[in-house]
Parts: sequence; C-alpha cells; structure tokens
Amino acid sequence: MSLPLISADNNFALLAIMLTTISVGVAMEKTTVGKRLSGAIIVIILSALLANINITPASAPIHGLIWSYLVPLAIALFLFNADLIEIFHTGGRVLLAFVIGVIGTVAGSFLAALIVDLGDNEAVYAALFGAGFTGGSLNFAAVANTINFTDKNSLAIATAVSYLLVIGYFVLLGILATTPKFSKIFPAQEDLNFCKENVAEKRTRTPNLFDFSTSLAVACTVCAVGIALAKYFEVDNYSILFVTGVTIAVATVARQWIAQLTGYELLATLFMYMFFALLGSGVDVQAIFDSSVALFLYIIVLVLVHFIVLILGSYLLGLNYAEIIVASCACIGGPPIAIAMAILFGWNKLATPGVVSGVFGYAIGNFIGIGIYQLLQV
Repeated sequence: MSLPLISADNNFALLAIMLTTISVGVAMEKTTVGKRLSGAIIVIILSALLANINITPASAPIHGLIWSYLVPLAIALFLFNADLIEIFHTGGRVLLAFVIGVIGTVAGSFLAALIVDLGDNEAVYAALFGAGFTGGSLNFAAVANTINFTDKNSLAIATAVSYLLVIGYFVLLGILATTPKFSKIFPAQEDLNFCKENVAEKRTRTPNLFDFSTSLAVACTVCAVGIALAKYFEVDNYSILFVTGVTIAVATVARQWIAQLTGYELLATLFMYMFFALLGSGVDVQAIFDSSVALFLYIIVLVLVHFIVLILGSYLLGLNYAEIIVASCACIGGPPIAIAMAILFGWNKLATPGVVSGVFGYAIGNFIGIGIYQLLQV
C-alpha cells in the first residue's frame, strides 16, 4: 500500500488541510444540503474522503494531540455556561433518555446475537459492542482487556466496521435533527438555548485577547486539576469525570465572573470541529469491505434496536427530539460526541446533561459488557 501524499509527521500540512476542511464545512452550512447535514457532518465526510484516497494519513501524532488536549479543553470551555440548577432542571430528562438508550443497547446486543451468527467470538463481540455503545471506545478497549481478547486483527476489523457504521449513524442523527417532521413528533416545550440576560448581553460584545487568554487559562486549570484528581484516585481513564465535575463547580461558584467573558464558545467549537476531522480520518473503507458481513449485520441490528427502544420509550415519556439525539450520541459515542452534537445544533441547555450522561455511560459500560459476556457464555 502506497504512503499518503501528506506524511503523518508533517504536522503543519495536516493542520492546514484540517482547518481548510473545517472552513469548507462551515461555509457549506449556508447551502441547502449543508443546512440539512450540518458543518460537522460535512467535515467528517470530507476528512474520510481525503484519508481514503490516500492524501492524508488515517492516524498521525497531531491526532493524539487533539484527542489528549483539545477535546478536554473543548469540554471544559463548553461547560463554562454550566449551572447546577440547569443540570437538575434539564439533565434528568436527558439522563432518563440515556437510560432508555442503554436498555435498547443491551436488548440489541442479545437480539443481534440471536439473529446473526458470529461464530466462536459471538460472546466477545456482544460484550465489546454492548460496552462500547453504552460508554464509548474507552469501554470497548477496557472490556477487550478484561476478557483477555488479544486478537489484534479481529479487534482492528471490529473497530473499523463499528467506526464506519457509527459515523454513518451520527450523520443520520444530524439529518434527523434538522427534519421538521421529527421535531413535530417529539416537540420541545421550551427554548433549548441558555436564556440568561447576561449571556445574551455579553455575546453582543466582540471578544478580545483578554477573553481568549483568560478562558483558555481557566480551561487549562480545570483540566489540570481534574486529571490530577483522577491520577490521585488511580482512575486515570476516567479523568473526564473529574474535569467535568471541577468545571461545573467553577462555573456554578464563579458564574457572575465567567458571564463577563465571551468568545470561548468559538474556541470550543473550533476544537470540536478538529475532533470531527480526526474521526473522519479514521474511517478505513477498504478494511470495512474486507470484513465480515455478519459483523456488519450484527452492529446494524444492535444500533437499530437501540434507536427503536429509545424512540418508543421517549414517546411514552414525552421527551423531545433534541434530548433523544443527545442521549443516543452519549450512548453510542460518549461525552465528546454528545456535547458536540448539543452545541453544534444550538441546544446549549443539553450540553452538560449530555456530558453527565456520557460519563455515567463510562461508569456502567464495563459492567454491562462483562455481564453480556458472562450471560452469552452460559
């Protein structure tokens, strides 16, 4: 296989392409198709295209930097508007939708195992995807390690197949978010944006250097404190939980001071768009085509059952379309995807509940995956 046109260590060229892709995605949001897909989805598609025609690499050191630094910073910056009162007011509904989605994931894992024959690794794959579609890739890897599944080729294929299908699922959710009929069936009874007067007023002011430097300083501080706490309690993999908690505490205690800052939403959105470009670059279409058809069918059935259960449960409980989409993103993709979807569609009130739900998925995903494994092994 030939090397990509842009080498993995050419950081500035990769950044230039990534930022250009983001600019194109944002600009295309003004078109008819772009309004339906959203800039984030366009960025994912363009990044996947560039990677699969061998212009950019599927992985690069700059991707690790984005994942390790910019994603936590984006989450911290997004949560500056977090208010515990808002969490209790709206978080319960998203968390409720999330729990329904998890029930759908578990049901889908077992139903897919009954319908699709995955051979000797059936219990393994059911455990991996059951955990991964509850809390994200972190739980996928953790369960693989726990059950001592070390077949790198099988893991690579499973990751590639799920990656493509999950990206496709997010694209469909993005389209669904802008579909009028869906929002009419599951209407929102209140404004999903923050409606505080001080927030509205500060956004009329043009951001300056003080806003950007101060926002980044605070975000870096809360990330440092959160990660340090995770290391202290020897739960490094769950550092996002501590970053979220520290940020919410600061945002609640210092809400009046933070209300004077502006522009941090733009920084956070840029960082999250870079994360979406990273996701797109990881889609290996050839590996997908070379993989098992049964694995494709298994994941499709699982995700379909997850969504059907979530839709039915949400309809019975009167949840709205935005809560459904954010909760599903928290299940299938984890906190980064949930908060990105919430912010990119302007559902500011659902950003923190989305992260909280995703973090809850981190906490229970491993238990669900191992439970599925043990039951299917019987």
